Parts: sequence; structure tokens; C-alpha cells
Amino acid sequence: MNHPSDQNADDWGVIVDNLHESIIVTDVEGYIVKWNKGAERLFGYTAEEVIGRHCEICHERDREAVDLELGPPMRRDGRLEVFSKMVRKSGETFDGHMLASVIKDRDGTITGMVGYILDVTRRKQVEDELRISEARLADAQRIGHLGNWEYDASRDTLWWSDETCRILGFEPDGFVPEISILHELVHPGDRDFVRRLTGGNLRPGSELSYEYRIIRPDGAIRTLQTNRELSFDDDGKLLSASGTVHDITERKQAEADLRKSEYLLSESQKLAHVGNWEYEVGNNTLHWSDETYRLLGVERGDSEPTLDYFIGFIHPDDRKRAEAELDRALTEAHPFSFEHRVVRRDGSERILIERGQVTCNAQRKVVRVFGTVQDVTEMRLAQRALQESHDDLEQKVEQRSRELAATVRTLVEGVIT
Repeated sequence: MNHPSDQNADDWGVIVDNLHESIIVTDVEGYIVKWNKGAERLFGYTAEEVIGRHCEICHERDREAVDLELGPPMRRDGRLEVFSKMVRKSGETFDGHMLASVIKDRDGTITGMVGYILDVTRRKQVEDELRISEARLADAQRIGHLGNWEYDASRDTLWWSDETCRILGFEPDGFVPEISILHELVHPGDRDFVRRLTGGNLRPGSELSYEYRIIRPDGAIRTLQTNRELSFDDDGKLLSASGTVHDITERKQAEADLRKSEYLLSESQKLAHVGNWEYEVGNNTLHWSDETYRLLGVERGDSEPTLDYFIGFIHPDDRKRAEAELDRALTEAHPFSFEHRVVRRDGSERILIERGQVTCNAQRKVVRVFGTVQDVTEMRLAQRALQESHDDLEQKVEQRSRELAATVRTLVEGVIT
């Protein structure tokens, strides 16, 4: 920086002195020769207090490093940018940003330095908070397998977060995403579907949430869910898109396993004529398995199951005993097992066995009852038929025994006479 000419020096000094920003001028040895109003406001010292003193505005822990920068590097480059802790007259520290340039005379000889200093404490706090927020977001995305992305249609540029890159099987460093790369990754069975949803024919009303499979570069197949927002101009032309991509592979596998487990349970219950149920005491609602509905001869959705609704199916001759068993379970927190008949809507009777357990809260009050119900009609009919056959056989044996005894007595009497 060249020193101003003599005729303009006074005007230049007035301008610098009245700037809101902090301006400090030193000689070549680092002694302060100019300290404007902005510097007075920033550091708390008046010009009279510091002019002629060595400039030591930086915190002592940073001073040595700053002095080294202000040496040969400053003389070589002619300018310097420094971030340092600085100290006010009160002893308070702040984050300072200094832009410094050398001052040269008409012969090009360095005669001093001018520094422009800003208090960037708040800006640095915001930057630190932003870095922390970004780090937390990155951690949350990594843990939740959730990435985000943005697309600018006017420039045909695509941006992926680091986690989006990882979800798709790429390392983030230096990777440049393209829509064509995404299309190549999509599973052949889903490719046409995804091309339709990400092509140039997007219009208002296009799907905002969809699922699809990809094949990563390492061959792994993953299931992803995209949720997005689309922005269009007045003519319905796509301007931009942004959204999230979520790796839901484990969730989809868990859902498939659950469906398989529920299917096997339902089939097993159907074969064994065993249903299960759960009774929530607080809201008087029953939850029945599909087989429980079948055992009672009703369709799911015909009516909302309640305890009174269930008792209405019990045979009138068995109802009091069944209610007594249930009351005992609820009042005494006691497990139960009892047999009863039900009358279905079509008039047919079935014989069921109820087995149940209870769950209590901290006050030992029953809050939930759960159990199984088994149709034993055929078994009881078979047992009854077997018993009747057994009784009939015993009667026939007894009758035959009497007949044989009478025959023997007749033969014996004939021999004697």
C-alpha cells in the first residue's frame, strides 16, 4: 500500500479517523502511529493511551505466532490475513479478524503497516454452531441410514449428502453424483418405475414418496425409500427437487419376517383350532386373532369385540360359571382355565376351553388379560362316543355274563337230577 501524498494526508487522516471500522497504523518497528475512533470503540483505549506504544492487541498466547507472520511473510507478500484472540482494555477477549498491508513511501521502502480489525466473535460462534449442527446431522444420518439430496433442474446439477453416497455404495470424498449413476444402480425390476419418477417429464402431482431397490457396486441389494418436494414454475416445468433417501432394507426384511411369522401362526391356529386373544381392562376392548373369530363364527370387522360381546356368545347354561371365572381372574389376579359352550350366530354349538393369564400394574391391579381359546368340540364328542361305546359294551358283557351263568346253572341242575 502506498502512502497518500502530502496534500491529501490530512483529508485521508480525517476519513480514516471517522470510519466505523477499526483501523490501526504502525511504523516499521510496530509502534502505533494511528488509532482511529473505530479502534477506540473496539479495544476501549483512546488514541492518546496507545499512540507511541508497541502494538500488542493480540492475546499473549497468540502473539508470538502473529509476530512471526508479520515478519518476513508480511514483507514478502505485502499483505496478511490473521485470525487471533484479541484483548480489550477491560481484559475481555474476543475473536479478531485482521487484514494487514504494508505501507511504502514513494521509493518503495516499507515504512509501516496498516491493519483493519473486525470483531468476529459472533460470526465465529455461528460458524462453530453450524459445524456442530452439521456434525450432529451427519451422525444422525449415519446412524439412521438417512441421507438427503438436492437437484437444480435449470443447471442439471445433483448434490448428495455424505450418507446418501454411502447408502448408494460410494465413498463421499471426491464423488460427483449424477442421475445416470442412480439409474444404473436401480434394480432392473424397478428401473422403469424409477426412470418415470426421476425423468424430465415430472409434473405437479407426481409421487412424492416411493420405494425401490438398488444393486450397489459391491453387489448388495438394498431397499430404499425416497421422500421429496418438487418445485415448478407457472408453466408446470420442474425448477428444483429436494428430499431424503432412507435405507429401509432391514425394516422391509423385518416386515417380511413378521408377515411370514403371522401367516405360520395363523395356519397353525387354524389347523389346531386354537385362537389367541387379549383383553385391555381400562378401555374394555378385546383383540382377537383370526382363528378366534372363526371359532365364534363371526367375521373380523362385524363388530368391535368387548367382554360383554364375547359373553353374549356363551351358552346360557354356562354363562354364570364363565362370568364367575373371569371375575375371579380380574379381582384376584388369578390365572384361569375353564370349559364352556358357545352358540354361534348360525345356531350351532361348539365347546371351547379358555386358558388365561393376567398382567398387573404397580398397585397389583389387573390391567391386561391374555390367553388362548381352543375348540374341543370334536374331541369331546369323540370322548362322549367312546364313553357311550364303553358303557354299551359293559352292559352287553354284563348281560352275556348273566346269560352264561343261567346256562351253567341249568346244566349243573340237569346233571344232578
